[in-house]
Amino acid sequence: MKKKMMTIASIITELSFTPIRPRGTLLGFCSLLYRGELFLGNIALHATSDGKDFKIYFPDKILFNGVRTHIYYPVSKEISEIIKQAITDHYLTQTRER
Repeated sequence: MKKKMMTIASIITELSFTPIRPRGTLLGFCSLLYRGELFLGNIALHATSDGKDFKIYFPDKILFNGVRTHIYYPVSKEISEIIKQAITDHYLTQTRER
Protein backbone atom coordinates (compact mmCIF):
# COMPACT_ATOMS: atom_id res chain seq x y z
CA MET A 1 0.00 0.00 0.00
CA LYS A 2 1.39 3.39 -1.03
CA LYS A 3 1.56 6.18 1.54
CA LYS A 4 -0.25 9.41 0.74
CA MET A 5 2.01 12.42 0.42
CA MET A 6 0.78 14.92 3.00
CA THR A 7 0.79 18.62 2.33
CA ILE A 8 3.32 20.76 4.13
CA ALA A 9 0.58 22.93 5.68
CA SER A 10 -1.11 19.89 7.22
CA ILE A 11 2.10 18.76 8.92
CA ILE A 12 4.00 21.94 9.79
CA THR A 13 2.30 24.84 11.57
CA GLU A 14 3.30 27.79 13.75
CA LEU A 15 6.59 28.19 11.96
CA SER A 16 8.84 30.99 13.15
CA PHE A 17 12.26 32.10 11.98
CA THR A 18 14.69 34.20 13.99
CA PRO A 19 17.39 35.72 11.80
CA ILE A 20 20.87 36.34 13.13
CA ARG A 21 23.66 38.55 11.91
CA PRO A 22 25.15 36.44 9.10
CA ARG A 23 28.01 34.30 10.35
CA GLY A 24 29.41 32.05 7.66
CA THR A 25 26.47 30.26 6.07
CA LEU A 26 24.23 30.36 9.17
CA LEU A 27 21.12 32.47 8.50
CA GLY A 28 19.13 31.90 11.68
CA PHE A 29 17.09 29.49 13.76
CA CYS A 30 13.61 28.07 13.27
CA SER A 31 10.93 26.55 15.43
CA LEU A 32 7.73 24.80 14.37
CA LEU A 33 4.85 22.68 15.50
CA TYR A 34 4.83 19.22 13.96
CA ARG A 35 1.35 17.78 13.35
CA GLY A 36 0.00 20.12 16.01
CA GLU A 37 1.47 17.94 18.74
CA LEU A 38 5.25 18.28 18.91
CA PHE A 39 7.27 21.49 19.22
CA LEU A 40 10.63 21.40 17.43
CA GLY A 41 12.99 24.26 18.08
CA ASN A 42 16.56 25.42 17.49
CA ILE A 43 16.66 24.12 13.92
CA ALA A 44 19.51 25.94 12.18
CA LEU A 45 19.03 27.21 8.63
CA HIS A 46 22.19 27.50 6.54
CA ALA A 47 22.72 28.60 2.96
CA THR A 48 24.84 26.26 0.87
CA SER A 49 28.32 27.54 0.02
CA ASP A 50 27.19 28.47 -3.50
CA GLY A 51 24.13 30.29 -2.08
CA LYS A 52 21.68 28.46 -4.35
CA ASP A 53 20.07 26.15 -1.80
CA PHE A 54 19.55 25.69 1.92
CA LYS A 55 20.40 23.09 4.53
CA ILE A 56 18.82 22.50 7.91
CA TYR A 57 20.58 21.14 10.96
CA PHE A 58 18.78 19.69 13.93
CA PRO A 59 20.13 20.38 17.43
CA ASP A 60 22.73 18.19 19.03
CA LYS A 61 24.68 18.21 22.26
CA ILE A 62 28.26 17.41 23.15
CA LEU A 63 28.35 15.27 26.28
CA PHE A 64 30.94 15.64 29.04
CA ASN A 65 32.99 12.83 27.48
CA GLY A 66 33.14 14.62 24.12
CA VAL A 67 30.58 12.43 22.35
CA ARG A 68 28.16 14.37 20.12
CA THR A 69 24.56 13.14 20.35
CA HIS A 70 21.44 14.22 18.49
CA ILE A 71 18.62 15.69 20.54
CA TYR A 72 16.07 14.88 17.82
CA TYR A 73 15.99 14.39 14.06
CA PRO A 74 13.62 13.08 11.39
CA VAL A 75 14.01 9.38 10.71
CA SER A 76 12.64 9.53 7.17
CA LYS A 77 13.92 11.45 4.17
CA GLU A 78 10.33 12.42 3.30
CA ILE A 79 9.70 14.21 6.60
CA SER A 80 13.14 15.81 6.51
CA GLU A 81 12.37 17.24 3.05
CA ILE A 82 8.92 18.46 4.17
CA ILE A 83 10.46 20.27 7.15
CA LYS A 84 13.23 21.75 5.00
CA GLN A 85 10.74 22.96 2.38
CA ALA A 86 8.48 24.56 4.99
CA ILE A 87 11.41 26.37 6.63
CA THR A 88 12.86 27.48 3.30
CA ASP A 89 9.50 28.79 2.05
CA HIS A 90 8.94 30.66 5.31
CA TYR A 91 12.44 32.17 5.22
CA LEU A 92 12.11 33.30 1.60
CA THR A 93 8.68 34.83 2.26
CA GLN A 94 9.95 36.63 5.35
CA THR A 95 13.03 38.05 3.59
CA ARG A 96 10.96 39.28 0.62
CA GLU A 97 8.72 41.26 2.99
CA ARG A 98 11.65 43.34 4.28
